[in-house]
Amino acid sequence: MWSGTAFVFSEAVTAQDAATPLAFDFASIKRNLSGHDSSLSGTIPGQTTLVNVSLPALILRGYPGDAPKRRWDFLGMPASPEVLGLPPWAEFERFDIVVKTRPDATPVQQQEMWQDLLVRRMKLLARYEMRDEPSYDLVLARPDRRLGPELTPTALDCSVTPARPPLPFRMPTPEQAMALCGWVLHGDDMFSGGVTMTDFANIVSRAAGRIVVDRTGLEGWYSLRLTIPDQPSDATAARADDAPSIFTALPEQLGLRLEPSTTQVQAVVVDYIEPLKEN
Repeated sequence: MWSGTAFVFSEAVTAQDAATPLAFDFASIKRNLSGHDSSLSGTIPGQTTLVNVSLPALILRGYPGDAPKRRWDFLGMPASPEVLGLPPWAEFERFDIVVKTRPDATPVQQQEMWQDLLVRRMKLLARYEMRDEPSYDLVLARPDRRLGPELTPTALDCSVTPARPPLPFRMPTPEQAMALCGWVLHGDDMFSGGVTMTDFANIVSRAAGRIVVDRTGLEGWYSLRLTIPDQPSDATAARADDAPSIFTALPEQLGLRLEPSTTQVQAVVVDYIEPLKEN
């Protein structure tokens, strides 16, 4: 549950555009032949280690995209842009990489170093494109703007950053979640003592199967409860418990609905790439 496209705009972002690109002090690249899909990454000041990293993930080190224009992942956090234009062989290559630089390098400088490495080791030419993608607008379901029974303005002050929970961390119960800002997923249920509609739209995007953009006009923070069971893979299959879909749950429980729309998302388009050189 809590899991499209015409060219619109293109912006060149190749590392070759930099007059004097920054470079890593040291870079080791070895092919990983484990056959595993999982990868690991670790960073300490001055060094980054990637284990079993894929080429798309490596490319995104140099081209992470513009967060406000990206897709959103199932946790409602900005996800990386899609990498397009890779040849078939590039989809399956995996590598172990260690790079070193000065400890005080900024994120922007590190991004430039990754771009330089990609150019030196695989002659990468890449650019960003903004592409239209099917989406949904989250809007109020009722003309009188009345909210559903499970959506109310919160009494909590969610403008204050909460303290970190004590360790070991334990998942809040539904009752505890309703007394906290943020949100908690328990199976098919979502509980929140205070969440913005912008964040909620991002969270519900997986259940909707598309990016969801907040168009409710509701400002501030809201308390809510929402039940959206997993949907069958076959859209025509009937559920034994006749559970609601996202399209019926939102109007019935929250007084919101989803309208089909389109939005622009950022992609990284690869125009040229050669096999990554090891050392």
